Amino acid sequence: MPKVLLITPFHPDIGGGSAHLRKLLPHFKALEVEWLYFGSPPSTFPNAHSLGPNLIGGPLLQDLPRSLALWSGLPSSHLQHHLQSILDRKADGCWIVAMNECIPLGNLLRAKSSLPLHVSVQDDQADGIAGRSKRYWWLAPLMRRAWLKLLRSASTIDVISEPMARYYRTRYSLTSTVVHPYLLDRYQQPIQDDNPTSLRVGHIGNLYSQREFLAFLHAFGTTARKLGKIPELVLVGGGSLDRARLQVALGTTGIIYDFPNLDEAAAIAHLSTCQMLYAMYPFAPNARVFRQTSLPTKLSTYLQCHRPVFAHTPLDSSLATLVQDHHLGVTCDDLEEDAMAPKIDALLSSPPPPLHFEVIKSSLYGPDNVSKLEAAILGTIGKAEGQPDR
Repeated sequence: MPKVLLITPFHPDIGGGSAHLRKLLPHFKALEVEWLYFGSPPSTFPNAHSLGPNLIGGPLLQDLPRSLALWSGLPSSHLQHHLQSILDRKADGCWIVAMNECIPLGNLLRAKSSLPLHVSVQDDQADGIAGRSKRYWWLAPLMRRAWLKLLRSASTIDVISEPMARYYRTRYSLTSTVVHPYLLDRYQQPIQDDNPTSLRVGHIGNLYSQREFLAFLHAFGTTARKLGKIPELVLVGGGSLDRARLQVALGTTGIIYDFPNLDEAAAIAHLSTCQMLYAMYPFAPNARVFRQTSLPTKLSTYLQCHRPVFAHTPLDSSLATLVQDHHLGVTCDDLEEDAMAPKIDALLSSPPPPLHFEVIKSSLYGPDNVSKLEAAILGTIGKAEGQPDR
């Protein structure tokens, strides 16, 4: 069985991009995958091993010159060490997530070896990550150059959403395959909490901007009180959120159920007790490419909860398109309470039936995602058979 090395800048056990990959890898039938990652501690995921500390991030005065050197393509002893570690593993191919330090590492791999390369794009490095960053915005042109160099050298590419594939095809003439997570398990759904005294909304994972969420919570709290109910928030993860500000927005009578760290099955059990689930993309102009191309991993969790989604986002986003096209809830591109309140009322009065979520889950997150990704990687390895190392 061919062996491929999956290389990521993030730990296998976290959410987001790691959760996306964990829902695909166990179902490969013709590939052995070793997951190499930057960071610590050791992972609980099978056959996953750390390459060492992240090369990007950390204390500002150490990070800035190191990041500038990496994105400028200057020689790096750290990258050379990691490259040798990769080549020593005698794999049949490499699979790199095009993000952060994995981009310059991938370019070094292409320059020094003929090892077949497949690339995954989960977020746009220059506009989606650096363009929204207070620390790295000035590095965006260098990041774009290195990122494009890697993608144009790859044999095959997969991306997170149809809008991302279309954007890269139009702007950069890059061909890619859209791959969503594979949702296999059907979790046992708890009985809906029909407590007549409360109205509950849920959120899981990272929040890209607090401004929109605070505005929503204020409108949600007001709606609950008008209905004679207590506003409640089920918060799974979201470690960087200011709980005090969330409480003020929800109102003094509101209740926050805070679960810092849950596995997905436990998260689904808690989120399923909500009347609606919240997802968002930032309204800020510098988030335009990010929201138009990315897709929140939390949607795959929300579908399994069988609860409608309040998509708080400009209508040009991939999130708005998916929620509207598949009738998963409502979209709102406004921060004013008068605009949000009718949307909340509409979601409460006519939520989609539970079976609808199962139908969408099967069509978007079915086993074809596994077969498409595995076929792309196998095709990459097959194209390079018989080529000697450079």
